[in-house]
Amino acid sequence: MKKLAVLISLLMMTGCASVEMIKASPEKISSINGKTLTTVNYEKPDFIASTPEKAMFGVLGVIAMVSAGNDLVKNNNIDDPAVMLTKELKNKLADRLKSKEIKEVINLSDDSTNEIKKTVEAGSLVFDVKTLGWTFNYFPTNWTHYRVIYSARARLLDPVDGKIIAQVPCTYVSDDEKTAASYDQLTANNASLLKEKLTAAAKACGTIFEQNIFAG
Repeated sequence: MKKLAVLISLLMMTGCASVEMIKASPEKISSINGKTLTTVNYEKPDFIASTPEKAMFGVLGVIAMVSAGNDLVKNNNIDDPAVMLTKELKNKLADRLKSKEIKEVINLSDDSTNEIKKTVEAGSLVFDVKTLGWTFNYFPTNWTHYRVIYSARARLLDPVDGKIIAQVPCTYVSDDEKTAASYDQLTANNASLLKEKLTAAAKACGTIFEQNIFAG
């Protein structure tokens, strides 16, 4: 069970680490100023509710963690932080790009350039934030307390040529063992504490995205 807790944490963190940081240069920004900006949201990803009881069952336990996590998200109306981040950043990005219009595409299942091309108006830039992983996970040495881990990436791209203009990864880990909450504390009152921690994750990643999308 200790190994599984560590593995889930590492997968969440290394998934984001594999996303290359690309900052948009002032020259590139000047060349795309004034274009329409289209924001894209994706289908809500699986949430992993990792508990030591389910970890005892290996792969079947992971499947059960995903099922329990998705039920938790659905039953408590937990929003994907990526949607929150897109709403927060789109106007700031549009101002920087001098975009005259902002459009929106909702709930794509695929973030490939080919898929985006099918739905985004020709000539528009695309800004998307995608959740790469979200979970709460018990500590390897403390199975009764949990930390929330969130990974995402923000991206600005031109779907015409498929080139990424800017791309920024972010990983947020909520607590250490001394301040972490129990399972019951995280999920009580319609998972209000879990929602708070995910909101904190969104704010932290929003700052990182805003500071790093542009090179200068």
